[in-house]
Amino acid sequence: MNDFNFGNYLCALRTESGLSQKELAAKLGVSDKAVSKWENGRSKPRNDALLTIATLFGISTDELITGGKRAPRTDSAIAHSPAMAKYVPDTKIDERTTNMNFIPSDSKPNLDYMCTWELQEVTAKKLGLASGDCCADQRDVLTDELLFANERYYHPYAREYRAGLYLLLDDGWDVPFGSRNRKDVKRLFGTCDPDPKKFPNYGNTPVERLETLNRKAKELGYAGIGLWIATETGGNETGDLGVGKEARDYWAERARWCESAGVRYWKIDWGAHEDPDYRRMMTEVLHENAPHILVEHAVCQGPYSRMGSVEFRTSRTERILPVSDVFRLYDVAPPFKDSSMLMRANEALTASVGMKPFDHTLGILNAETCASICAAFGCALGIMGGNTKDSSDAACLRWHRLAPPFSVYEADYKKSDELLNDSFFFDRNPAWWIHVKGQRYEETAPAVMAHGCELPQVTPIGDVTPFVVASRNPKTAVYSIATLKRTINPNKDIIASADIVFKVGGFDAPIGVFGYYHSLTLVFDEPIGNARIFVQDLMSDEAKDVTEKCRIDGCRITFDGDNMRIFGTESRADDDKADPSFLVKIVK
Repeated sequence: MNDFNFGNYLCALRTESGLSQKELAAKLGVSDKAVSKWENGRSKPRNDALLTIATLFGISTDELITGGKRAPRTDSAIAHSPAMAKYVPDTKIDERTTNMNFIPSDSKPNLDYMCTWELQEVTAKKLGLASGDCCADQRDVLTDELLFANERYYHPYAREYRAGLYLLLDDGWDVPFGSRNRKDVKRLFGTCDPDPKKFPNYGNTPVERLETLNRKAKELGYAGIGLWIATETGGNETGDLGVGKEARDYWAERARWCESAGVRYWKIDWGAHEDPDYRRMMTEVLHENAPHILVEHAVCQGPYSRMGSVEFRTSRTERILPVSDVFRLYDVAPPFKDSSMLMRANEALTASVGMKPFDHTLGILNAETCASICAAFGCALGIMGGNTKDSSDAACLRWHRLAPPFSVYEADYKKSDELLNDSFFFDRNPAWWIHVKGQRYEETAPAVMAHGCELPQVTPIGDVTPFVVASRNPKTAVYSIATLKRTINPNKDIIASADIVFKVGGFDAPIGVFGYYHSLTLVFDEPIGNARIFVQDLMSDEAKDVTEKCRIDGCRITFDGDNMRIFGTESRADDDKADPSFLVKIVK
């Protein structure tokens, strides 16, 4: 791209359209200084901005880049679908262009959230409040001062990421201090009213207090507030009002409070009623009284699948998934975090076949903190902490700008007949809430799972086979694939090497690649020809031409596993614990 010609051409387009630099900047969502720098040749727009500029002026990106003759707006000026126009850069960028970036700069709300729960525990320990009753201690540190007075305790991610996240306040936001000393603790949950002592000067009514919470979250850059909701009815002796009119009226009032206050997410968790009938009632009440609030449900269970029967999980899933905008695959834990999550995702996707969602619920899976699964399998991410030495969550959030979470109902699900078993013997309890000392556990999941695409072909190198998940995003036509580590007693986090072949269609959209490989072969619908092959570490803002480092054979591109490790980690700190992750983009 010739800077001088581009700047002059952009200035001419803007002037012809009767726009000032400030007006153009407002339409593009950038500063007027940025537009001035572009026109003066001092900087270049990012590739996602080029697509927006071309669409605004009714030309193709080729014409915009070369300063070509302006043409009437046609379908060729934008990508193949509205979703693609929103997320994916034009594929006909001059191959000589440098500083290419295929990741949009802005995050948009897409059901990912930053949950406070694990950070509440960390904060309680930092402040010397840990007393052994972990839940109660965590409740007492969810306060205005700790949440909003500074960003030290609960806000590990930069504003770049927060715009796509709800700040989800977990257990403790609507109960008073010292709940661990209360025998009537069940009466405290479910009020849906921020505790006035924890959140002083927030207003005189529940709606005012909720509005203030939401406003303060947005001031920190978040999409808004999300709320942890116990299925209890505050003030009632047992926390249980059944599912009759009294309970409906109770929740209808609180739904209206939250709707009026701008709250847009309810994470409905445990309580007196975890059963499907109660959860269906909650969804009905919210849809009737708060149509803008997204409803998350879960099958509350132990972290390892053996802690509950398959029949229990399956029957609950079949009844709760249809009434869920978001279905959280509840509380998994190391060393089986990924394998447990895969089994639960498999159960949910299998149950969804032929399922009719209730009242247009979305049916999106939340895979909690399993970032590679969230990224490659179309699941929402529920961040629980903020490990600065692991960029997995951040990489997932950046990938979700191109491949946002999608519904179980939007694409076909396929799985391999082969199952893989993870195993581990616990010589001690791994956490205060997991009692498995002296026991051997196993976790089983399909070896290969695909949502919206063909099953990848996996040929293991050695005795251990990786779990593999893949998807084609129906919103953006973006493909993703991930390999996941194994746990085989006595070893955790085993990197299992494999040669993998993955069919990915055309060149229009990028492909996201997560994990470790011996080799990865991408199979396209047409020959590669003279196209250039770019890769971009998901934590980088610059793609690199790696055509000479690939093996091209007709419609197939093969990447070597050693190169892939470099592609997916080269922009990260040496002590970053995240698995490699990068995108591949073919530019003709």
